[in-house]
Amino acid sequence: MRPFLNLCCVTALAALASATLTSASAASVTLRAGQTGTLGERTLTVVRVQDSRCPPGKQCIWAGEIVAKVLVRSGSRVSFLTLKRPAGPEAVPGSLRLSEASFDRVPRLTFTDESAGS
Repeated sequence: MRPFLNLCCVTALAALASATLTSASAASVTLRAGQTGTLGERTLTVVRVQDSRCPPGKQCIWAGEIVAKVLVRSGSRVSFLTLKRPAGPEAVPGSLRLSEASFDRVPRLTFTDESAGS
């Protein structure tokens, strides 16, 4: 029985490692405030999230927005970006953007690198 359990654990760990390597080269990554993830050649850290969106099923005067402060590292370059959803006129087409955000108490944010995978 023990060899079977060991084999199951090794198989599960291998599958998890494979999934992690696959997601690292994807063109999008989903993070919460305080989390760090890899998006192509960049490492993103969500430093702060401000969410003023109108919750689903509620009637609001203003639809609101979600704003993420993100630390982006690419090689030796480090930048601090403010990304919004909906994106404002300052958004740069073909670059990093906040493409989705959940309505959880601590929102899950999906960042997309439009220049990767296209």
